[in-house]
Amino acid sequence: MIGDCQCMVNGVYYDNNKPDEERIAKKRVDLIKQGYSANSARQIIVPELVKSMEEGQNKSYSVIDGFNIFMPGIKIIKASGEIIMASDGYPFLKGTLADSERLLQTHLHNDPQNIDEYIATKGLVDGNVSFDDRSYIRFYTDCDDEPCEEPYLKENRQSH
Repeated sequence: MIGDCQCMVNGVYYDNNKPDEERIAKKRVDLIKQGYSANSARQIIVPELVKSMEEGQNKSYSVIDGFNIFMPGIKIIKASGEIIMASDGYPFLKGTLADSERLLQTHLHNDPQNIDEYIATKGLVDGNVSFDDRSYIRFYTDCDDEPCEEPYLKENRQSH
């Protein structure tokens, strides 16, 4: 797993959150609950988000950002069977895209600023249909009890 994403392997959930994300998101929630607008609260935490990215991104935490990927930070899950991979734009990952979308729409209606059900560093902004980008893929694989690992990742992880 690279970046702030999530997956399910045969119904077992895994995530790969950014190290400082929860702390910064909680600060945003506290600011909104103190009376700051969602926009103002977001602007207040942006410097912390930037600092966190500059200090950790591809140094202690792997992301795809156009620069060399921090190979030791890749989270590898041995998997066979049903695999679902998704971005963090789905606050509640489910076994089908339709179910994940349905829960997202319910969430956006109930908690558009991500301050109760699901805490995040940003919420829904006017003109957008969601608070974050979304990607979802579900596929099946069978590795015959052998780890399914690309040789490239194995070689580079060992050499870095």
